[in-house]
Amino acid sequence: MDNAVLDQSLPQADPQLAEVHKRYSRARLDALSMNSASAPALRRWLAARLGPVLPRRPEAAEALGTSERTLARRLGEQGKTFEGLLDELRRERALQAVADTSAPLSEIAESLAFAELSTFYRAFRRWTGMPPIRWRKQQDHRPDQRTN
Repeated sequence: MDNAVLDQSLPQADPQLAEVHKRYSRARLDALSMNSASAPALRRWLAARLGPVLPRRPEAAEALGTSERTLARRLGEQGKTFEGLLDELRRERALQAVADTSAPLSEIAESLAFAELSTFYRAFRRWTGMPPIRWRKQQDHRPDQRTN
């Protein structure tokens, strides 16, 4: 068949449906290229979506092209859990934000989807053994490691 025939548009084609198919195909290809259902793939997906609203497990499973059960099983085989990876990312972002910015702690807590400031304080204490204000002050008084 001649390529010119394949390049002709169909008069009955639905451009909106074509766009839906294109977006769906792109999302599926992205999921496949992420090495579906691996801890690093989930971590990348979570990192891209972590914000004032927590990413949810069903959304992650769908984005990675698997079921929730399969995702949990594959993560378990790698010694990880959805909640554990999410907690690691929130911890990393919280430590960076508390150390590197003068942003109010309430703003940092909200940006990491903590419903209450007290919940953020408890999580921070669990991660570091101290409240965020004390940890921030310690970081301010640390010598710059890059000059050694």
